[in-house]
Amino acid sequence: MQRIKCLGLWVLVVVGCTPRVIYEGKLLTPEYDYQARLVVDSAKEEASLDLKIKAMGSRDTALQGNVIDLIAPSGAQSIPTQKTWLSRFLLSQGQTARARAKWRLINDPAFYQLYGMAGDTLPSNYTLNVGVVVGTEPVLLTVQASEKSLSTYQKQLNPILAHYKVVFPQDFEKIQKAHLVTQGWIVQDSHDDHEAPGERKDHESDDSFSSPFLVIGEYTVLMDGRYYVGFYGFSRKDRFVLRVILVNREAEMLSFVPEKLLLQADKKTLKPRVKKSLFQKKVNKAFVLSRNERGEWLLEYPLSSPPEQLFLHVKKAFVSPQGKELFAVENLGLQASQ
Repeated sequence: MQRIKCLGLWVLVVVGCTPRVIYEGKLLTPEYDYQARLVVDSAKEEASLDLKIKAMGSRDTALQGNVIDLIAPSGAQSIPTQKTWLSRFLLSQGQTARARAKWRLINDPAFYQLYGMAGDTLPSNYTLNVGVVVGTEPVLLTVQASEKSLSTYQKQLNPILAHYKVVFPQDFEKIQKAHLVTQGWIVQDSHDDHEAPGERKDHESDDSFSSPFLVIGEYTVLMDGRYYVGFYGFSRKDRFVLRVILVNREAEMLSFVPEKLLLQADKKTLKPRVKKSLFQKKVNKAFVLSRNERGEWLLEYPLSSPPEQLFLHVKKAFVSPQGKELFAVENLGLQASQ
């Protein structure tokens, strides 16, 4: 894959309080003249491309609406959100065609993995594989922004103050295991009556994974391989942001009620606003997951300078249609970490 040098230009457009940064680049080859304009909207975490292609050679080219890769310097590839649009499908010498594409941005892979968000820091450039439109081998075009434009963008950001990990109460594992069984969230299989005395089945050889078992992480709890709940939080100077992931592998229905997931900060108790939901099946105020469904939500709590220790009221937020709670405990702690 050969990279061809191009001319990079930049523009900064201010819309409200959040700027859109515009990256521009040109690339001239013997066959084609490419001119690209990429608009990055950080508030929407989107990037939109307007690409002009002029045929310089004598042969006709059948254009293809293939996915154009948008690659950050970190190597992260953004996610296309629509098909590549073409103004024409046949390009002859001297003619110009336009292609448009849009992506959900991924700038920081680690940040995206934790929070499902692009990451605040914009790179100075992106790379586009524009060769897929004309059907040739990969042709990489770099679109560039200047340090001045990015500095202006960064000054208007609301920076992240701290990241938070979940703190589980003492004896949580013991209490939660018993709760899952007694409340019917897990139905244990009985032993084979014909099993020889003292004989163990293979899946029982490791006591740590005898049902019911819990796998507890820094942000998550996996309950017997049947229910998965993740809480990924960070703070800004005027809010607390929480990504919630819920996977239901067992129950006929399991509901998540965002307004019941209260945040306790010192003497304040706050309700969240659902900023984004990747799960749309909603009944009244609850998102209802059927068996083998996964839900993901981004919540915001209005809180100035969030303290290092917070508490989540989880008990009434994850329930069955009959109101049976998934969690045995009332609260989980959240502790700030750098």
